[in-house]
Amino acid sequence: MKNIARIYSILTLLVLISVFIVRAEEPKNIFKDINLRFAKLDIGGGLRLRCQSQENFNIKKYMQGNDRFAEERFRMELNLKFIENMRMFVQLQDAHVWGLNFTVKDFYPPYSPYENPLDVRQAFFEYQNIGNTPLGFKIGRQTFLYGDNRVLGPGEWGNVGRYFWDAVKVLYNTSYCKTDLFVARQVMSNPYEFDIDNPDLNVYGLYSALKMFNPNTDIFFIHKENDKNKLHCSTLGTRFDGNCSMLFYSGTFAYQYGDSGAKNISAYGFNAKLSYLVPELWMSEFGVEYSYASGDDNPNDGTCKTFDGVLGAIDLFYGRMAMFSWMNLKDYQINLDFKPTRKLSTTLQYHRFELAESRDAWYYGNGKVQRKDKTGASGSNIGQEALVTIKYIFNRHFDVYPGYCYFFPGEFIKNTIGYKGESSLIFFQTEYKF
Repeated sequence: MKNIARIYSILTLLVLISVFIVRAEEPKNIFKDINLRFAKLDIGGGLRLRCQSQENFNIKKYMQGNDRFAEERFRMELNLKFIENMRMFVQLQDAHVWGLNFTVKDFYPPYSPYENPLDVRQAFFEYQNIGNTPLGFKIGRQTFLYGDNRVLGPGEWGNVGRYFWDAVKVLYNTSYCKTDLFVARQVMSNPYEFDIDNPDLNVYGLYSALKMFNPNTDIFFIHKENDKNKLHCSTLGTRFDGNCSMLFYSGTFAYQYGDSGAKNISAYGFNAKLSYLVPELWMSEFGVEYSYASGDDNPNDGTCKTFDGVLGAIDLFYGRMAMFSWMNLKDYQINLDFKPTRKLSTTLQYHRFELAESRDAWYYGNGKVQRKDKTGASGSNIGQEALVTIKYIFNRHFDVYPGYCYFFPGEFIKNTIGYKGESSLIFFQTEYKF
C-alpha cells in the first residue's frame, strides 16, 4: 500500500507540473548561444519522472509478485562551442528511485540500473574537420549512437542508462562516408562514489556510414575483450535503410567470431523491417518486423553459437517489458503507428517470441539465463507480448507518455520449472526539457 501511495503522489505531482509547464512556453530559448567572449555556451537538460507497476516480473526475473515504484532522472548539459566544429560537452545526471523492491546491494558489483546520485555521465572534447580536412577526434566520457541503436546504443529507457564509455574516437567525414574508429572502456555507474571504468570490458571498433549508396548503407566491426571471462569476440556486419515512395525498409546483419573460454565463437543475428506509410489516414504506418539471434544446439561440440546481442539498446526492441535479449531469439513483430494530431501519437505492437534453438536458454533482458531445457523437450514458444503506448507533446518543453504491456506465456514457460502465469507492465512518464 505504501508503494501505491507513493505512485499516486508522484502522479499528482506530474499533473501539477504539466499544468504549469504548458502555460510556460517562451518564444525564445534564452539558454542558447550565451556569449562568453572566448566561446558560446548552450545550456540544456531535462527532468524525467516515471511511475511503473510491474506485475509478475521484475528487472531480474520472471516470477510471481509485484514491483511498483517511481523514478526521477535529472540531466544538466553544458555545450561550450569555441570555434566552428570545436566544442566541449558535459552532461551531469542525477537518478533516484522510490518504492523499489530492490536495494543497491541486490546488484553486484555495486551498480544499480535505477539509482545513481549526481555524477558525470558525459564529458568529452570534440574537434571535427580539423583545418578543413575530413579528420577529427572525440575524447572523453561519451555515449555511442549508431544506426538504429540495435548494435551500438546507450539504452535510454533505464533510469541510469545502459551503456556509456570512456573512449577515444578518430573521426573521418567526407562526401562519400562518415567513419568513426574508436577504443573504449565501459563505465560502471556506482551509486556510492564517482563512476569509474569497468576494467573487464574493452571495446575496439569501426562504424562507417557510406553516403554513396542508395539505400543508406552502414558497415561496422566491433571487438570486445573481457579477460575476466576469457572472452574475445568480434562482430562484423552491415545495416541498410531506405524507401520507395511510402514503402520503408531496413535491415541489419551481424556475424560473430572469436573465443569464449575454451570454445570458438560462430554466431549471427539479423533484423528485417518493412512498413507502409498512409499520410491521409492519421499518418498511419503499418509494419512487420523479424529479429533473429542464433542459439547453441549442442553445448558440447566446442563451438559457441549463441549470438550475444553486441552492445545495443534492447529497450527499443524485443518488447517494452525488456524480458528478452538479442540472444537465441526469434521475434515476430507487427507494428501500427498513427498520429491523429500534430501533438498526439500512438503505437500498437505485437510480439511473438521463440527460442532459435530449443536446447539453448531463454536469455532475459539482462543477458542472463532465465530458463533452459537441455533436452529441448519443452518446446520453443516462449510467449507473446502486446503493448500500446501514447505520447502527447504539449510544447517543445513538455510531453507525457503512458503505456500498457501484457505478456502471455507459451509452451516453453508452461513446460519448465517456475512461474507459468501472465505478466504486465503499466507506466506513466512525463519529461520536461529545457
